[in-house]
Formats: sequence, structure tokens, C-alpha cells
Amino acid sequence: MRIKNDDSLSIKELVRNDPITCARYYEHKMNSFRKFIGNIDLIFGKVKDYFFITEFQSRGLLHDHKLLWVQNALTFGVSKNEKI
Repeated sequence: MRIKNDDSLSIKELVRNDPITCARYYEHKMNSFRKFIGNIDLIFGKVKDYFFITEFQSRGLLHDHKLLWVQNALTFGVSKNEKI
């Protein structure tokens, strides 16, 4: 995937050239997401708690794994299949 700009740099090249800015941008984006999910009712309910872990891929890109606890969540095997 290429970004269309004057230098025609790939995302991998941009991350390699300025990893600090990329990491700070990603941190800002994830902090905004955490605030967002804590303040609204999502389509599957109100988030009571969450757990995030950030990892680096081999190319140096950041990514998160997320676990959300939803208030009054439906339970597999207990709630009706139609609701789930």
C-alpha cells in the first residue's frame, strides 16, 4: 500500500524514518478511543471495564489487543440465541 504524496513513501518507510512521531500519534489515537468507549453506550452495551495491551509488529508498527467487559452482557449458553 502506498501513500500518495510527493515522495511516494510507503507506510513502512515512513515508520522507519520517524518512529517517535508514529508512536506518539498511535498513543494519542488509543487514548482518544479509550475516552470514547468510556463515555457512550456502544451497540453492544455500556463498557464497564477494559484491558488493552500494545505490541509491536516485526516491521515496527504498533497494534493493540483489546478486551471489553460490557454491563448486562448476553451470556452464551444462557441467553437466547436470537438475542446473541
